[in-house]
Amino acid sequence: LYQVATRHGRTSVATMLLAGIALAALAMALTGILIFMADDRQLRDLTFWQLGSLAGATWQKIGSVGPIIVLALAAMPFLARGLNALALGEATAGHLGIPVQRLKYTAIVGVSAAVGASVAVSGGIGFIGIV
Repeated sequence: LYQVATRHGRTSVATMLLAGIALAALAMALTGILIFMADDRQLRDLTFWQLGSLAGATWQKIGSVGPIIVLALAAMPFLARGLNALALGEATAGHLGIPVQRLKYTAIVGVSAAVGASVAVSGGIGFIGIV
């Protein structure tokens, strides 16, 4: 997704957002195929996962994704200064000496890892406001 939004060494946030929406539509289609092919027990599990529930979370599942989430969250405070500068705009952050492209890449990878691990255990929680 990051590679799709990157052209000439610059990352377009709008392109990344639109590519993410397209990827989400593809994932929904694949989920639909899984639902179609599932038996009764699998269908129940898929439904709970789609609704976003911690009911199926076990310590084993949490233990498997916990280190990923903890590492990603532990790294984020080190990005705070750069992200604050980035809030002023990419050009301003660059003039302040912030490596903008590296910061954006690091933040995207860290947040994606934490969110992906969380969704793997609990399922997705829909957020229609961004669309």
